[in-house]
Amino acid sequence: MSFLNAVFRERTRFWAIFILILFSPVVLFAEEMGILAGKVINVKNNLPVFEALVKVQGTDITTLTDQSGMFRIKLPEGKHSISVHKPEYFTTCLQDIIVEGGKITTYQCEMATGDPEMNLFFMIGGITVLGERELLPEEVETVHEISSDEIEHQLSTNLGDILDLVPGVERTSSPGLSEMSQVQLRGSGFVEDRQEALFGTKIIVDDVPISNNANLQAGTGTSMSGSKSYAGEGIDLRTIPADNIEKVEVITGVPSVEYGDLTSGLVKVRTKSGAQPHRIKIKSNPDTKEANLSGGWGFDYKNSSLAYNLNGAFSERNIRREGDEYYRYNGQLTLKNELMDGDLKLMNKLYYHGVNDDQDFKKDDPLSVIQYNDDKTYIYGQRVDYRINQESKLEWNANIKYTDRDSYRQSLTGADTRVLTDALTDGTRFGVLDAGAYLYKIWTRGQEWSVNAKLNFRHDFQLFDLGNYLLLGAEYSFDANKGEGKVFDPLKPPYGSPGRRPHPFDASPDLHVANIYLEDEINGFLRMRPYQINLGLRYEMYSPHKLHLGGIFGDEGIVESKNGTYLNPRIRAKYEIRDGTQIRAGWGRSSKMPSMTKIYQKPEYVDIVEETPADSVPLISTYVYNFNTRNVKGYQNQKGEISLDQKIGPVGLIFTGFFTNSSDIPRGVASPQILYRYSYDEDTYPSGDPTVIDTFYNTSDSDRYQSAGWYKNYGFEFQLRTKRIKKLNTKFYVSASFTKSRSGGDGIYMSSARDNEILGRTIFPYYPYTESWRHKMIVNYRADWLIEKLGMWVTLHLQQTLFDANKNALEKRTYSTGYYDPSTGQYESVSPA
Repeated sequence: MSFLNAVFRERTRFWAIFILILFSPVVLFAEEMGILAGKVINVKNNLPVFEALVKVQGTDITTLTDQSGMFRIKLPEGKHSISVHKPEYFTTCLQDIIVEGGKITTYQCEMATGDPEMNLFFMIGGITVLGERELLPEEVETVHEISSDEIEHQLSTNLGDILDLVPGVERTSSPGLSEMSQVQLRGSGFVEDRQEALFGTKIIVDDVPISNNANLQAGTGTSMSGSKSYAGEGIDLRTIPADNIEKVEVITGVPSVEYGDLTSGLVKVRTKSGAQPHRIKIKSNPDTKEANLSGGWGFDYKNSSLAYNLNGAFSERNIRREGDEYYRYNGQLTLKNELMDGDLKLMNKLYYHGVNDDQDFKKDDPLSVIQYNDDKTYIYGQRVDYRINQESKLEWNANIKYTDRDSYRQSLTGADTRVLTDALTDGTRFGVLDAGAYLYKIWTRGQEWSVNAKLNFRHDFQLFDLGNYLLLGAEYSFDANKGEGKVFDPLKPPYGSPGRRPHPFDASPDLHVANIYLEDEINGFLRMRPYQINLGLRYEMYSPHKLHLGGIFGDEGIVESKNGTYLNPRIRAKYEIRDGTQIRAGWGRSSKMPSMTKIYQKPEYVDIVEETPADSVPLISTYVYNFNTRNVKGYQNQKGEISLDQKIGPVGLIFTGFFTNSSDIPRGVASPQILYRYSYDEDTYPSGDPTVIDTFYNTSDSDRYQSAGWYKNYGFEFQLRTKRIKKLNTKFYVSASFTKSRSGGDGIYMSSARDNEILGRTIFPYYPYTESWRHKMIVNYRADWLIEKLGMWVTLHLQQTLFDANKNALEKRTYSTGYYDPSTGQYESVSPA
């Protein structure tokens, strides 16, 4: 019995252990289970997607979304990948979703309408991979879209890095923050073209115009190796971090009349908003370090959301040296609300940007070159969308931009014995005798204000069996500068150059720009094929001050403006010739307000040391030249383009030809100056009648701005796009851009004074402006692979400059066409021998 009992006990123990082993995974599994709760929405309209199939990859677990697009799945804790399927939608793939045991993990999935066999959304490490786009453009004008997945995948640090993906934009420096970044759309780089391409490109971030006309940070003391002044030349794109950007649209064609005060192109940036995962992202390369923290919360109350973004970046221009660092700080809060059942949508945005750009190679040496730029910018933006009914809505955009300018430079400079003065008015005074080297210091301090407001009314209606989408709007902008401006000691002039004086920002009046515009988008059918025509008119007034009733067809227009009034018509059209073939065309005019640096030039000071008796206090005469350029006009641009879009199977081909020309671009024109040096003897010193002993003939150190420049540009662009090749899971993109540009100036430019033996006196020869031309062609090659099983996305991007030829004088003229005679005050023309 004991034996049998022992056998029985062992068998019982065996079966107990067997059952425990058999069911222990179930127990452990139950303890480690979590819940994945998600919502599937349409990416274009944020509406829930009903009855979408959610599948856990590598398992047989599936479920369907409900009426609200919601789903719930029990899963063991750990990393999981899911795919979402629905007819007439692209398949969405999401990788590495972490589910915690005993907890509910929430996740939002996005879908877009399209071919279910193609992977559009592929989530990798929080990056939404945009795997497929339409082969043919949907917009009437030429628009280049760059999505957040492309931005994150190429490890961009700022908006300038992103714009390298636009056809025709040449990459001239490595990505990062070590150099100032700007963009030239369809440009070449010459004087007029540079202003046209840089200052004429408008940058808008979340409906806030970032580029403006108010920057006065030009002239003495602002040029730094890493943070050069960009006054009158657009903005430094390094100030806009890439990690917070959702999408970028670059319009190089003819834009809607909703956008003005631009000539070259438009860059529209949309930053991330709404509920989103909380992410921290760190980038590091030998010269640039960056950290970005972002996220957002969604609230049931009023369908609200609050999104945030914090970004800090650091760059060393030369990793072998210390003291030349560039720091960038950015912060953003975006609050969105929906009221009245979604008919009223509100967005409020707070934005901060700070720069600390230092150069101090020898911090322990007070006599070394030290310079910094500590500008800080604060922006508040508001957007209100109110849907009146199904056909009409109102849009209100308003923003305030405030920049605190703070830059400094000091340097040791050598100088001979000299006489200086700090006089700010004409006259002769006692001077200050100084000799030897000295340490000069110069500050730029001030406050820059920019205010912009826009009101749009949109209305959908039918007329003569045609769909019409009407836009009526008005826009107002205000720019001002306040503060000390340029601050330095005139007795220790920067760079050792006498004749320089401080200049306050308060001396520059404010700028006002008013605009009204009207546009109608007409949609219809011709021979059973759809077409679209956009007809628009924009009326731009730069510093308006007088009303002329009945003068709409005159040169001055209805409103007389100090810096010009411009009527800018625009027309754009698209027609589908047959399936897979369409033609697009556009023509229009646009105009640009001159920058404040050209409208309000600072005075020029010329100091002449007089001859005085020995051992006397020297006398110095000051001549002040106030250039009256407050009425310098803006300039107008004419642009046209035509495109043929062809779809051949999985390949899309886009051919675009374009031209653009601008005239009356402000440029500097030198003025002749005739000054005299006097001698004072013991009887006339210091206030008697002196004797002339020297005559100075020279041109102005500061050019007077006049509307004299012109620029012409034409070329073509080619794009080849493919759908994703299923067997390779790869798509290809090739773009080529050719531009041929010419630039120059109307009128004459003045040379320095010369002694003419034939006339027997000193004259100022003048010459016609030379012309410059440039031919350039740039090709971009791109391919990307999606490896779904490995959760990898690989992109190859190459840029090739096929040729770049330029010449500074198309018709070289080495002869003078005339001269200014200071003895008569007349301009005399001459003919070549």
